[in-house]
Amino acid sequence: MDKDKLQRDTEEIKKARDKGELPKITGTDIQNLTKALDDYYSKWLIDRLDEYYSKTSEKIDVSWEKVKEFLTLDDLKQDEEFRRLLKSIIEEDRKSRAEQEERTRTTSHRPTKYSQSVTKLTEDIPQLDFSGERTEEEFRISKRKAKIKTVTLITDNTYLQGKGVLHFDNTVLNAVISFIEEGETQFTLEQITNFVYYGDNTASKAGKKQMNDVRNSLRKQMFFPVTVDYTQHLQMNNTPIGKLGGSGKITDQRLPLKEFELTNRNGNVVICYALKEKDLPPEYIYCKDVDQMSTVPANLLDTPQDLHLKPEDVVWRDYFIRNIDTMKKVKKFSRTMTVDKILEKCGITFKTKKPRDEKSKLLNRFEILLNDFKRKKFIKGFSVKRGKRNVIEGYEIEL
Repeated sequence: MDKDKLQRDTEEIKKARDKGELPKITGTDIQNLTKALDDYYSKWLIDRLDEYYSKTSEKIDVSWEKVKEFLTLDDLKQDEEFRRLLKSIIEEDRKSRAEQEERTRTTSHRPTKYSQSVTKLTEDIPQLDFSGERTEEEFRISKRKAKIKTVTLITDNTYLQGKGVLHFDNTVLNAVISFIEEGETQFTLEQITNFVYYGDNTASKAGKKQMNDVRNSLRKQMFFPVTVDYTQHLQMNNTPIGKLGGSGKITDQRLPLKEFELTNRNGNVVICYALKEKDLPPEYIYCKDVDQMSTVPANLLDTPQDLHLKPEDVVWRDYFIRNIDTMKKVKKFSRTMTVDKILEKCGITFKTKKPRDEKSKLLNRFEILLNDFKRKKFIKGFSVKRGKRNVIEGYEIEL
């Protein structure tokens, strides 16, 4: 196939969509064109057609093979009703994109609260094996042996390509949840990255490396199908319907977002994300339905400058936050955070030739964070617990 023609056809479709018009394409290898567009047009159009026909009594084969039959000028002339439908859908999308662009230009909003899913499923998912095509795992949620209750996670690992889910991915997921909790269904890459690293401190700005790390995490989770079956958790709570209205089983992408680009007033391209229609992340629905969410002031994310947080650092920062928040809510929850448990739950290993020195530096950073929490009145104080040879074993939190 002529690569120049493929490029021209690609640009034609993009221009047509932005103008609210139908593309005029003839003699094109649709399969190669679809690959080149990377679902820019085809998947979007199929989703919209599927949505439209699901609301009517009509039935139609909403597939790319069917749609492409109407993408030549002659076919469109033969089916004016379908042509009008396509034009109305594209015009609606053009208006929506214009509204999104204006909103992106005028907002730099960051959530004032940081919300985290504290379900066992979300906390333990980074420890699972995703090397195969499919993963199925049961998480025990009941303490009574006679009445064992579990939550089941089923995943399609095709897109992960053996990379797995990282603890940092959980932090990005929780940042998205925080935007949703404040009624925001759209945000820019810069907004969510700034929030991940600096909370509601609008004076601090994330760098390119930080933004790239967050974007990679978002993209991974946008193409990661998961099924969460928490029917038994609802039964254990004696609630057939959860607080958010869920009935116990959800299948969707881990982050059902769409990515798009807009140009701001300065002519700069802005990378944006929006929830797909009314979709919500499955783990968000689950934690809301069973009331297992931690919500704290977002200023706790803005740590002292000398910490210079990296992706692995925001993981243990978040671990401290949700554990201390749990201590405040659950009287029987231990007030001691052991170093071994922190390292295990956050997936921290020391790979340098001097692991003892590396660990000592990390423990010093833990204390900087706890002192910052004390300054912000998240805790009253803390004491360092030491063992043999004066080795630091954990931290006793004073609430």
